[in-house]
Amino acid sequence: MDKVERAVDDIRRKWVPDARLGVFEVSLLPKGVSGLTSSRDARDALRRLAADAGLAGEVTLLPDETIVDPAAVVVAAIAPLLREPQLSSARVSEVLHGETVDVLERRDEWLRVKAPDGYVAWLPAGYVAGGPRDWAEDWKGRASARSLSADIVTAQGRRRLPTGARVALERGVGELGD
Repeated sequence: MDKVERAVDDIRRKWVPDARLGVFEVSLLPKGVSGLTSSRDARDALRRLAADAGLAGEVTLLPDETIVDPAAVVVAAIAPLLREPQLSSARVSEVLHGETVDVLERRDEWLRVKAPDGYVAWLPAGYVAGGPRDWAEDWKGRASARSLSADIVTAQGRRRLPTGARVALERGVGELGD
């Protein structure tokens, strides 16, 4: 088993060397290799390793097929990205209002996401609105303006946007030539 353990670690170092930028949660069991990864190459290498060693290989590629809404747009002013799916976990990064994230996994009210800066982390699902990828891509195309720290008034009340938040202007408003 030591040889297989070293091979698993070699696969992690090759395909997911930085846990902030990818998922590699793999366990070596007495009769198999199981876990999750966000790297297709790592998953394939782990499956080959398991087969060559005569072990079962149950490694899921993220995002998995159970994700209904594979994209999300941040609706809070700032959404914290956390190392683990718990509020007391260390913050690894953050995403601003209007930014889009790729949803990799859902655990109850937590989403594991890949942020625009490439970081992979957890955030509470209430910080985002989810939808299909084309919906998020459409938003990204329309949300071409950035806030320089602004107070806005909506039907839900007054909100302060942080510097750098993505916003979509009404058609014709703020465009050159107005």
